[in-house]
Amino acid sequence: MMHCWIDVEDLIQSASTDNSREIPTPLSIPTDFYPTSVALSKGILLGLDADLVQRRDNYFAFFRLTIRSQLFLPETLRRHLAQHDHTAASSLALRYEHLPYFSHSLEVLLHSVLDDEVDQELNPESALLPTVLSFLSSFPDYLDILVQCTRKTEVRSWRTLFNHLPPPKELFEASLEKSMLKTAGGYLIVMQTLESNHSPDECVRLLQRAQQAGDWELCKELARFLMALDTSGETLRETIERMNVEMSKTESGSIGSRAPTVNGSRRSWTPKLINGVQSSTNSEE
Repeated sequence: MMHCWIDVEDLIQSASTDNSREIPTPLSIPTDFYPTSVALSKGILLGLDADLVQRRDNYFAFFRLTIRSQLFLPETLRRHLAQHDHTAASSLALRYEHLPYFSHSLEVLLHSVLDDEVDQELNPESALLPTVLSFLSSFPDYLDILVQCTRKTEVRSWRTLFNHLPPPKELFEASLEKSMLKTAGGYLIVMQTLESNHSPDECVRLLQRAQQAGDWELCKELARFLMALDTSGETLRETIERMNVEMSKTESGSIGSRAPTVNGSRRSWTPKLINGVQSSTNSEE
């Protein structure tokens, strides 16, 4: 555990003999190692972790020290948001927004708050999750942060999270509009899990966009997703057939449009049954 004060100037003024103000409560950051220093420009705590090593061929043991690190940005942002100090939280986030792991810090913040408030019936005034979500919505990676959080939490946490969010379909459409195809795939799984009247139209559209973008890895993941829903392969076959029909309509309705080509030959998706497993392959005309 490491204790620190966020505002040093406020601490100095409170500790002054000419001031009767109380010293502000320090921020407690839990750690599983012994903290030794702070890399302030990097937003991380540094410390040491000792492991006891004992070899069987010797009669002595020794400690092996390992350097450990931990982000302090999530806990600091959480303190500001809990105190409804959005200005301080935004100023702090702006200072570290250039870091490559800044989005991960926001994801850790959301994950920790969600874990604390899942399955709890809190008053809107005391719940911190809506405040955190409102704060995260001001960042460009907001949609991806939500999906990454769902991938690392249980399904029961999803309902608590999406009680404070727009319907997953709206987030799916927003991801498609921004060409965030893999993020849209994450919302597709959420829709399938939380919505009972889910339609395969979204999967068809996402497959089309993934094929147009040449993202064959995403196409493979979507095919596996459909096979997990229906092990007979019927759902996958119908989805690919619908996708081919939609592409044919698009090509016939546009002037001078052509299907994707490889070495000058047209390519289309055709379903084939191989060894009893429904799969999609590319065939050349």
